[in-house]
Amino acid sequence: MASKEGINSTAVRQLLKRWNKTEQLGRHPLASLMIVADTRTRLGYGESTIGSGLAMRHLLNEALHSLQPNAQEEDPTDLAWRPYLIIRERYASGRPIEWIAQHLHIAPRTIYKALEIGIQGITDRFIFWENKAVQTNSQQRGHSLPQTLTAPPLPTHTLVGREQTVSELHHTLINPPSRLAIHGLPGVGKTTIAIQMAHHPDIEAHFSDGIIWLGLGPRPDLDALLGEVAQRVGVSDHSFQKLLTPAAKAQHVHQHIRKQKILFIIDDAWEIESALGVCVGGPQACHLVTTRSLDLALDFAETDARQLEELSPAESAQLMEALVPELEHPAALWPKIGGLPLALVVIGKYLHKIAFRGQKARLQEALEQLERPEQRLSISLPQTFLEQEKHPGLHKKQKISIGEVIGLSCEELSPEEKLVLHALTTFPPKPNTFSREVALHLSDQSTGLDKLIDCGLIEPHTEDRYTIHQLIHDYAAHLLPESGKTGRIIDYFAAFGETHRDHYSQIERDQINIQTALHLAENQGDAHSFSRILFGYLPLLIDRGRSGEAEKWQHVAQSLPADPKSLTQAYRWINQALMQMDDDVEAAVNLLRQAADLAAELGASALTVTAQMKAVDGLLIQSNLPEASILLTTALNRARQLRDVPLQARLHTRLATTALHKGQYDEAIHHGLAAQKIYEQQKDTRLLGQSLLILGVVHAERGEFDQAMASYEPALTHFRAVGHRVGEGHLLNNMGNVAYNVGRWDDARTYHQQALAIRREVQNIVGVIQSYSSLAVVALLQKDVWQAQTYFEQAFPLARERQQWLRLTRLLANRAWMHRQMGVYEAAAADAREMLHLSQQINSPQMVGEAHYQLGLAFLGQRSLDLAADHLDKALDQWRQQERETLIMETTAYLAWIRFLDGDQAAARLLLQESEVGQTVNHSLDGYEDPVAVLAICHQILGPAAHSFLEAAETYIHQQSQQLQDPIVRRHFIEHSLSILQNPLPSGA
Repeated sequence: MASKEGINSTAVRQLLKRWNKTEQLGRHPLASLMIVADTRTRLGYGESTIGSGLAMRHLLNEALHSLQPNAQEEDPTDLAWRPYLIIRERYASGRPIEWIAQHLHIAPRTIYKALEIGIQGITDRFIFWENKAVQTNSQQRGHSLPQTLTAPPLPTHTLVGREQTVSELHHTLINPPSRLAIHGLPGVGKTTIAIQMAHHPDIEAHFSDGIIWLGLGPRPDLDALLGEVAQRVGVSDHSFQKLLTPAAKAQHVHQHIRKQKILFIIDDAWEIESALGVCVGGPQACHLVTTRSLDLALDFAETDARQLEELSPAESAQLMEALVPELEHPAALWPKIGGLPLALVVIGKYLHKIAFRGQKARLQEALEQLERPEQRLSISLPQTFLEQEKHPGLHKKQKISIGEVIGLSCEELSPEEKLVLHALTTFPPKPNTFSREVALHLSDQSTGLDKLIDCGLIEPHTEDRYTIHQLIHDYAAHLLPESGKTGRIIDYFAAFGETHRDHYSQIERDQINIQTALHLAENQGDAHSFSRILFGYLPLLIDRGRSGEAEKWQHVAQSLPADPKSLTQAYRWINQALMQMDDDVEAAVNLLRQAADLAAELGASALTVTAQMKAVDGLLIQSNLPEASILLTTALNRARQLRDVPLQARLHTRLATTALHKGQYDEAIHHGLAAQKIYEQQKDTRLLGQSLLILGVVHAERGEFDQAMASYEPALTHFRAVGHRVGEGHLLNNMGNVAYNVGRWDDARTYHQQALAIRREVQNIVGVIQSYSSLAVVALLQKDVWQAQTYFEQAFPLARERQQWLRLTRLLANRAWMHRQMGVYEAAAADAREMLHLSQQINSPQMVGEAHYQLGLAFLGQRSLDLAADHLDKALDQWRQQERETLIMETTAYLAWIRFLDGDQAAARLLLQESEVGQTVNHSLDGYEDPVAVLAICHQILGPAAHSFLEAAETYIHQQSQQLQDPIVRRHFIEHSLSILQNPLPSGA
C-alpha cells in the first residue's frame, strides 16, 4: 500500500500522462492509496486494476476541477484560469504543447510554468484527501499508527522499477526473520528501499513499538549509536552512562526491549562487527541491514540476503522521463549512467532545472557536457538535514554527488588496491567482463581483489568473472592515480593467447579484453607482444569468417617496427600463414617453414613445434603426406626433449590424422590411443574429446561404423561438458556422416541439422558451409533433388562471399557428384572445371587431383573415353605423388574399365594385374568410392573365372544391407548394388 509521503509532483505527473489509460492508472503505485480504495467502494467499482483505474480518474477529475477559479466563464487571459485550462487540454484532451500555445496564445515557457503550478495544486489536493482518509480509518480502528523513528524522509521522486522489490520486502517484514540484508552497488538505491519500508503504513502498524533508523557508514561510533537507541526506547540516562563497553550497553538495551516489536534499520554497514553490534532486539524484533558488501550481507542474514540490481534500460528511461519530461530521448543517457537510481535522480533533477527555463540550447549544451565523465560524477543534489542521514559517511554534507558516494568506497582502499582498480579500468565497463585470473595478475594478491568486491567497486558476474559499472569505471579511470600496470595486461594476454588459442569459448569470452590488449601494445609500439596476442586471436577470427577484422589487425602488426631476426618475425610469419592458408596453401606452408627455422635458430622450441604443426595442416591440404609425417616425427622428438607432454599429445593427434590420410589405419589408431592416454592422465576433457573424435574418424573410414559411434558419443559428452561448441558441431556432422553411411538417413539429417544450428550460433562459417553440403548429400541419397539444390544454393553464396575457396572446391565436388547421380554429366563437368581452376589458384594438389578425378568420371558418363582417360591419368599422377593408395587403386580400376570399353581387353587386364588392383580390392574394401563398382570392373575385365571378386561384392552387399534399418532403403541399396554388378559405370562418388 502506498503512503501519503509517496504523493509528490512527479507521481502526479505520471498519473496525468496516463489519464486515458485506465489499466495503467490502476497499476500506478498511488492506486493503492486509501482515498482510491474508498472512492472505488463508494462508486461501486470492482476490486480490480480496472476498478482502481476508474476510481483514480474520478479523483483526477475532481482534483482538476478544484483548480477552477470562482469566476463563472473560462478566460485564458486570466492567470488564475491557466493551470486548469492547460492541464485539461494537455492531459485530459491529449493536446500537444504547440497546439495549446497556438490556441491560447501563450508562450511554451509560460505553459510549463502553469503546468507546474497546476500539478502542485493537484498534488496538494491528493495529500489533503489521503490525510483525511488515514485519519478517518485510524479513528475507526480506535488507535493511531505508531510513528517512524529517525528515518530520513521519503524521496520526492516516484520509485520506478522497484515495485516487486518493495512488495517482496513488505511481505517478508510482515512475517519477518530476525535478520534481513539488502546489498548492491553504491547508489543502487538500497537506502531508498529501506526508507520505503520505514514509511510503509503496514510496516508501521506491524512494528507497534516503533521503527529505529541507524546510519553506520565506514567508521561508526557504536557508543553513540547505542546511546541513541537507549534514548529512543526509554532507557534512563543515569543507568546507561555507568556502562563502560559497547557490549554492556547493547546487553542493557536488549534487556529493556527484548519483548518489543521493533524494526531496526541498520543502513550502510561496512563491517560485520558494527552491524552485529547494534542488533539489540529480542525475538519479536527484526533487523534490516543495507550494505555494499555481499560477504557482510551473507554473514549478517545468511539466506535472507537480497541483491538490489540496477534499473533496466527501459526502467531508467521511465525514471528519467518522469524527472525530465522535456527530454526528448531519455534512453540515450543509459550508456553513460547505467541503471544506478542515485545517478539518474541527481542528473535528472539537474537537467530538469535547466529544461524548466525553456531554453533548448542550454539543455542540449548540458547533455553534451555529460559526455565528460568528470561532469557526470560531479553534479550534486542539495539535501535537507534529514536527508543527510541517508549517507552517514559523507559527514553531513548539504549536497551529494554520485562521485562522492563512489569515492566513499575508494577511501577504504590501500594505495595498491587503488592502483589495481585503476588498472582494471583499462578494460571496458559493464557489460564487458574480465576473469579473476587477469585481476590477480594485476593485483599480486587475492586480498586486494576481494577488498574491491567487498567495497562494491567490482561486481561478481559468474563464478570466476567480474565486471565494473560504468560510473565506477569513470571514477576509477579519471580520479584515481595512474596504475602503470598496463604492461601486465599486455603480458597476460600474450601468454593467454598461446595457452588458449584452440579454446574458442575462452577466447570469445575475453575477445573485447584481447582487443584492448592489442590496442595497448600498438600504442606502446610493442611489436613482439602485439604479434603474440594476435597469434592467439587469429584462429578464432579466421574460423568465424571475420576476415576484415583479421586483415585490420594483421596490417597493424606489419606497421610496427621489429628486428627481422627476432621471434616477432616468426610470430608474424605464422599469423600471415594462417590468413593465407585458404588462398595459397603453398605460400602458407613456406612461411610456416621459415617461422619454424627462425624459432629453432633462436632456441624457441615450443614455437618451433607450433609452426611445424601448422605447416603439417597445410601439407595435409596439399596431400603431401610423406613430408607431413617427417615434420611431425621431428616435432614429436623435439616435444619429448622438452618433456612437454600436452604438446606430445597434440602431435600424436596430428600423426593420427596424417596416417588416416595415408590409409594407414593401424598407425592412426596407435597415435590416437597415445593422445587419448595422455589426455586421460591430464584430465583434459576438451582434448580427450578431440582424440576420441580422431579415433572415430579412423573407424568410420574403415567401415567400422558401430566403433566410430562408440568413440563419437563420449567425445560429444566431453565437448558439451566444457562448452566446446565448435567441436560439438564438428562431431555432430561426423555422426551424421556415419548415419547416412549405414542408411539411417533421417538420423543423418537430424545430426546435420543440429550441427548447422550450433555452427550458426557460434558463427563458424566454414562449418556452416560444410553442414549445408552434408545436408545436400543426405537429401540426394533420399532422392530429394529439390532439397539438395536448395542446400547448395545456400552454401555457395556464403562460400564465395567469405572467400572460403578451399571449402568452395569441396562444395563443387559434392555438387558434381549430385549431377552425376542425376545423369546430368555436362553440369558435373562444369562444376569439376571450376573446381580445377580454383584448386590450381590456391595451389592444393589434393583438390587438383580430386578435380581431375571428377572430370574423368563426368566424361566417362558421357562416354567421352579419351577425355575421361586423360583426366583420370592426371588424377592418378596426383595420387601417386601423395601416396594415396586406395585412390590409386580406384582410379586405376576406372582407367582399366575405359580400356575395356574401348575394346582393348588385354591392356585392361594387364593394367589391373600389374597394379594389383584385384588383389588389393579383394583383400580390403576400405576407402573406395564404390567398392561394388570396382569389384564388378575386376570381375568383368579379368573374366568370369575371377569369381572371388563377385563373391566379395556379394558379401559386401550383404554386410552393408544388414546395417540398413529401413526396409525400403535396404531394398533400394541391394537393387542399386546388383545393377552396378551388371554395369560398373560410375554414377556417383
